[in-house]
Amino acid sequence: MFSRNKRCKHCGNFDPIPALICSKCTKIYPRLGNRSLIILGLVIVLAITWTLADVTDRLESHKLRQTLPHLVSIPEFEWLALDGGFVYIGFNSIPNNLDSICDEAVAKGSIALEKNLRLWAIDANKYDKNWDQSKGEYLYKTYRKYDDTQTPDSKK
Repeated sequence: MFSRNKRCKHCGNFDPIPALICSKCTKIYPRLGNRSLIILGLVIVLAITWTLADVTDRLESHKLRQTLPHLVSIPEFEWLALDGGFVYIGFNSIPNNLDSICDEAVAKGSIALEKNLRLWAIDANKYDKNWDQSKGEYLYKTYRKYDDTQTPDSKK
């Protein structure tokens, strides 16, 4: 709490109620208490964290697309989405070798991103890139645990 009846440091004006602006000389007095500084600091930390997380997701998504350029050559391929450790591939129809396409994609993606990945093949005619596991319907599902002894050249 701040005390009442303070004098202005610049003009000596006596204000019965403390204000941010002196009524006589119009000097601004910023009043940020400890609580306000803590809240401001937390907001800044959260903003930086969210920004870094967004940048990381975009970089990983870009890296995954560079790792899997062969998907574009598949006529049934529609879209590719990455959400953390989850990869979603949309197909407008089911390719003959869906299981091998997905297994190869999750293996290469896991090595390129250096993390465990779960991959779902989804019907792109029914669902968009915002599909999640709660919808339940998918064409194929696979998982790849990242092993740091593998290199991109040692696997498929």
